[in-house]
Amino acid sequence: SVGRLAPAATFDATRANLMTLSEQLAYDGRDETETLLVSRQILYRPSQEATLTNLSRMLLAAVALVLIVAMANVAVLLLSRASTRAREMGVRTALGAQRGRLVRQLLAESLILGTAGGALGVALAYQLSDLAGALLPLPFVVAFRPSPAVLAAAAGLALLTAMVVGLAPALHTVRQDPARAVAGGRFRSAGGRLRHALVVGQVGVSVTLVAGAFLFAGSFRAAQNQPLGFDADRVLMVRVDARAIGYDDVRGRAFVDEALTRLRGLPGVAAASTSRQIPFQGDWSTDLPVEPGGPDDGPTFVLYLNAVSPQYFEVMGIPVRRGRPFVSSDRAGDATSVVINDAMAARYFPDVDPVGRMLDRGDRQAWQVVGVVADAAYLELGEEPKPQAYLALSQVWQPWLTFMVRTGGDPAALAPAVHRSLRELNPELAFGSTTTLASVVGDEVARYEVSAILVGAFGLVALLLAAAGLYGVVAFLVAERTREIGV
Repeated sequence: SVGRLAPAATFDATRANLMTLSEQLAYDGRDETETLLVSRQILYRPSQEATLTNLSRMLLAAVALVLIVAMANVAVLLLSRASTRAREMGVRTALGAQRGRLVRQLLAESLILGTAGGALGVALAYQLSDLAGALLPLPFVVAFRPSPAVLAAAAGLALLTAMVVGLAPALHTVRQDPARAVAGGRFRSAGGRLRHALVVGQVGVSVTLVAGAFLFAGSFRAAQNQPLGFDADRVLMVRVDARAIGYDDVRGRAFVDEALTRLRGLPGVAAASTSRQIPFQGDWSTDLPVEPGGPDDGPTFVLYLNAVSPQYFEVMGIPVRRGRPFVSSDRAGDATSVVINDAMAARYFPDVDPVGRMLDRGDRQAWQVVGVVADAAYLELGEEPKPQAYLALSQVWQPWLTFMVRTGGDPAALAPAVHRSLRELNPELAFGSTTTLASVVGDEVARYEVSAILVGAFGLVALLLAAAGLYGVVAFLVAERTREIGV
């Protein structure tokens, strides 16, 4: 759950109230070791957190490159402006003005420009932030509108930028020979070389950002065509928590059996099942010895798990390679059945048929392999196939349930009927998220689209700034050579 504190609320007081409320809402069958975690930040699964961190760093680098282009652009314009004021500064120097005072005057002018630009930028950032969030293809639970601290940092950075880019032209102006400047002289050739170097740097950085935008666009297209290992079309998912309505293992299994029978009888339903895990929505794993029968303290590898009901592979469209899927005869008390994927079979049983063999779990109960299915994406798009094992929900009870229904038409249109069928079994049943598998996959693909959009926008801004800087330099050079061109 995600919430925003009221203006007068404090984090510590809110956390204490939530902890008290959690104790008051205790229900039968609750694990006493469970505790409520209240955090100041939104928590993501590890792979998603790493992705968001990398995306944030990439965007920060893109913003820094755009800022460099803007600084170079302003520096070019100030150098050109200072060149036209060489005579004025020469006259001031000849009349006795100190160079330090002239530098302060030029810096003050730069600060005025920086203050005006910073104020305009802060105002636009505040007004357009909500629009930027609405245009992105992903829903975000964080506010896009910048906080006062962010606005203050941006304003301070604008002033610092104005001082940095205004210092070089100011120093270069006051170092001119007053007699030559009064006689109509211009900047020495070093000023021209500096302008040209800045323009070349702008164009180079802009092209780099544009090239990065094209790379991210290519990644987005590749993500759209990335094989998933399952069919995400026409699958509705409804999340429930059986513990919240007081179901223990026995009542929970009976509830799932009856619910699936009802759902499979709905018009338009081709198959129905339950699953503990949803692709790209977290992970559940255990460690297995690298070598079958190896010691408990020896090397291990991560085996990713899921607990599902019969018809799960039919709902997901995952082909069964060998053996069988789960059936209604897989019940509690029997030997625990497990279906593994191709990656697990190749790693653990490279030279033999895994069907009928046991997965040795050290000092824990071994699992019997009853089938092998194709690899399917688990944590993120484009990942290397991970060793996976599917357990029968009827044998390894998990109260966190997602009912998955494959339909022949629009899955969203079937949601009211699915809710009604489940509520008929228990009117107190509370639903979590109700969505489609296609939308989950779409959100995962949209991460690449967000990267392409943002980097592309920064690249376009940088390219426009570079074009403005190049135009300014060319226009200045043309104006400076007007007499020559006229002759």
